[in-house]
Amino acid sequence: MMTMIRGLIAVSRPFSMRMTPCELNGALIGAIAGLFFAVAWMAGKEADPSYVPVAFPLWLQMALVLAIFCWFALFALLCGPLRYAPSTVAGPLLVNAVVTCVLTVYLCNLVGKPMLFFAIGIAIGFLVGRLLCRYCRAPGKTARSKEG
Repeated sequence: MMTMIRGLIAVSRPFSMRMTPCELNGALIGAIAGLFFAVAWMAGKEADPSYVPVAFPLWLQMALVLAIFCWFALFALLCGPLRYAPSTVAGPLLVNAVVTCVLTVYLCNLVGKPMLFFAIGIAIGFLVGRLLCRYCRAPGKTARSKEG
């Protein structure tokens, strides 16, 4: 197992060295969400050829279930073999997963082209990760940091 993880890290190193961990996690979450939503979309289209975009409560439920799944999968990966501290990973990863999955499923539902869902998910995850990283590292955002 460790050999496989080290191999994946070695292959992805040229990409991951240029991305922050938030961007990398977001892109992975978006890819998983886009892929699973595309599979669900195509399964629904096969069952009923007059399949239309998913209604609001259903796509939101699907997005939240995907967010929980993605959070758990990446949490297990980061805290298990990669040995990150659970207290530092859990919160930011959950926010990243929820925002990325909701936006990915919403935009994929609007586009309606299942072959693009994977790419849409990666792009949204990357952008959400970049925004979260910039927001969390912005200096002087808290009231405690202002003196006098």
